[in-house]
Amino acid sequence: VFGCEPGDGEVESRGIEQWASTNQPSLPPPAPPVYGTGSDDECYTHHDLSDYRGRVNHTLSGHTCQKWSSQEPHVHSIFPELYVDQGIGDHNFCRAIESTWAWCFTTVRRPPWQYCRVGRRRNSCSHG
Repeated sequence: VFGCEPGDGEVESRGIEQWASTNQPSLPPPAPPVYGTGSDDECYTHHDLSDYRGRVNHTLSGHTCQKWSSQEPHVHSIFPELYVDQGIGDHNFCRAIESTWAWCFTTVRRPPWQYCRVGRRRNSCSHG
């Protein structure tokens, strides 16, 4: 179940492990595919988006993403040292952390997180 507070639109997590203590947002469940423009800057090739290193920093509904290095407004347990090589750090770019779709924490109280539009998976990318 995820949400900031009990009864806050609780939704079944569909098997994704909880990483946060009570009253902290948990990781999002899988989402339906949402496709963006797919520019090379946003290119990824892995089905699970584990190689996505794009710069999208807003959610599908237009909310600005919270920096992964920040604990405000949402306290979380996703730290670079715990998610080595997953592209998180002192930035607010969407990532697919323990999910098959890119997402981020928002800078508003609700919703605490949302999915991001990062484009279609490709067979190859022109960037290094």
